[in-house]
Amino acid sequence: MRVANYRILGELGGGLFEAEHQVLPRRAILKTVPDALAWVKPLRIAVMREACILEALQHPGIVRLFETGLCDDGRPWFAYEDVDGTALSDLRRQLGLAELVALVRDVSDILEHAHRRGIIHGGLHPDRILLTDRAFPIVIDDWSTARPHDAPAAIPSLPRPDARRYLAPELAHGDAIDDRA
Repeated sequence: MRVANYRILGELGGGLFEAEHQVLPRRAILKTVPDALAWVKPLRIAVMREACILEALQHPGIVRLFETGLCDDGRPWFAYEDVDGTALSDLRRQLGLAELVALVRDVSDILEHAHRRGIIHGGLHPDRILLTDRAFPIVIDDWSTARPHDAPAAIPSLPRPDARRYLAPELAHGDAIDDRA
């Protein structure tokens, strides 16, 4: 199966697919609204919102947006960087104090970058923080719960199923949010 210049290699679930660009030497994650929810307009908007946020947040600790478009059935999709790393939740050892301080510093740098551009992540948790071998060793790979500072409280998103327990209480209850979320 193909979407634009991407060949689908496998399904990851929840509208996520492993993909490979047909011209460039690039592996990517392709995201769209899952087939069963393709008719839900707010979820289509959420996919495009996440793509726009990734485009606005160019930082070495944030996955790069490669391309976006529409599927034949009208569903929006976007392709983003497939980062080689270990999710903090999958780490099989305890971090030392120096590693922990560096982790908090780097995650704070990423979030400050987003906040300066008017974006609140809104759903940071260990599955979304990847430890990598890059020069900037941390990457936040999922921005599906992100939103502009001035967005309405109840914006639909496509968070990963286990992410709800990490949501800021304001988001879980549909209340107004600020940088603390």
